[in-house]
Amino acid sequence: MPRAKYKKRPDGRYQTKVYLGTDGNGKAQYKYVYAATVSELERKAEEIRYPLHRGTNVMSGDLPFNTWADRFLFIKKGKVTDKRYKDLQAQVTYWKKLIGNVPLSKLVCSDLQMHLDVLGKQNTNTKKPSSRKTLVDYRCVISSVFKLAMADRAVSYNPAESLTIPDAAEKKQRRALSEEEQRWIIETEHRAQTAAMIMMLAGLRRGELIPLQVMDVDLEAATISVNKSVSMVDGHPHIKKGGKTANATRTVNIPPQLVRYLRPLLRARSPFDLVCTDKRGRMLSESAFSRMWESYLCDLNFKYGKFSKQPKSKFQPGGVPFVIPRITPHMLRHTCATNMILAGMDAITVKDQLGHADIQTTLNIYTHVTAEHKKNEIDKLGEFLAARSIG
Repeated sequence: MPRAKYKKRPDGRYQTKVYLGTDGNGKAQYKYVYAATVSELERKAEEIRYPLHRGTNVMSGDLPFNTWADRFLFIKKGKVTDKRYKDLQAQVTYWKKLIGNVPLSKLVCSDLQMHLDVLGKQNTNTKKPSSRKTLVDYRCVISSVFKLAMADRAVSYNPAESLTIPDAAEKKQRRALSEEEQRWIIETEHRAQTAAMIMMLAGLRRGELIPLQVMDVDLEAATISVNKSVSMVDGHPHIKKGGKTANATRTVNIPPQLVRYLRPLLRARSPFDLVCTDKRGRMLSESAFSRMWESYLCDLNFKYGKFSKQPKSKFQPGGVPFVIPRITPHMLRHTCATNMILAGMDAITVKDQLGHADIQTTLNIYTHVTAEHKKNEIDKLGEFLAARSIG
């Protein structure tokens, strides 16, 4: 079959156009193709026709990554928490700086893998190697942009699906508090102690703790009703009905230790009062919670820190060196999960208590706790043998 004749341009390249269909006004749309040889020209033209036959919108695939990334963020705005949206913005910005002007249909896995590997070696913010979770998040966001384009038939393939996380990427494990650190929480009075006790003994998230009212705590039944949560928008709490997810709306059974702690604190309070507040009795904002928590850590550090020279006051000039491990609110929730697992509670009960949306999240904690517990038991065996000069 003889080949079609193609126009040869003054620059020596061959040219043809591929019919793409019509726009919304019925006007025909074409895509021009250029190549040095007729064979290359026909191959390029067929690369366009093939996805057309499968229903792909080729013109949309020619839009730069920037356009699709902005569409993705626009769709997410208002559908995720303010913090989550800012995280997505930061991740999208990383990809936009590197591949923003490249047409979406021209991006291939090897290019994306190279940029992900660079991020693995040095995080743009910390200048240190990125954690495995960070790399997973960056892979997930670019994959989501491609999934959006695929749903609109702009592309037929998602190259981000094949991205791999470098084996050397550190997998950060959430740490539970040691028994000594848990005693610090129980024995140290502070304005933040109530928040710490509830997170550590009931496993509430910070966003569930902040809007918690006295009426939500039933000390006779030893339960806490999680029926609302807050997300921080520009640092200010915005209340919504229900928990973080559908599973997060729940009734949490609390241990006698927490009941005994809360009883005198809540006895004379109005049912409508917040359990934890700022200094003025208002709902905690992001900055107010941070200040309260930093003050709490300073007290714990001053009281329990092992200093080479004991400071006379926590307000001494120049400050007090921070020598204890930093405790985060989420560590307390993880401590609650760990304690439940070590106490022998089954995975379904732990999942329901913590309000996990996915049982796999609970099982991952089980796996980590079990492995760490086994290691601790072996360490005890080693100490036992060493004390008796065995081995």
